[in-house]
Amino acid sequence: MKIGIYQVLKRFGWFVRHYDYTATMIKMNHIALVLVILLCGCSRLPQKTTFTAISEPATIALKARPGQKLIHAIHIRCSGTIDGQAQISLILNGKPYKTEDISGKVSFTWGGDWYSDSAEIQYKPEKVGSGVLNFRYSFKDL
Repeated sequence: MKIGIYQVLKRFGWFVRHYDYTATMIKMNHIALVLVILLCGCSRLPQKTTFTAISEPATIALKARPGQKLIHAIHIRCSGTIDGQAQISLILNGKPYKTEDISGKVSFTWGGDWYSDSAEIQYKPEKVGSGVLNFRYSFKDL
């Protein structure tokens, strides 16, 4: 009768112990990876706001998440479409810090040093009929 390597190793128990140990380690690694993603990643997801009152001038207020301290930077991404032209500005100390002239398909990113837990965006339309602007933003903290 022929005996294969599997039967020999199984008889001695090495294969079964090794296989179970490897499977357990793989499961533990997967669990650890999921925990790291949940604990570290979720708090860093950008916040979102949608602006639909496109035909009227407006001020859009952005706020950091509760509990964020020692903010040192901001990242803002705007996308959408407008039927017409408009100017949009990030305000710092009451003055425009960054400004974009927008029309049609809109897509731009602002980022840089920021030391406040809030930000203000001013929107000034010029002959805008319709559209929508989506903002994804995050305040970076330590």
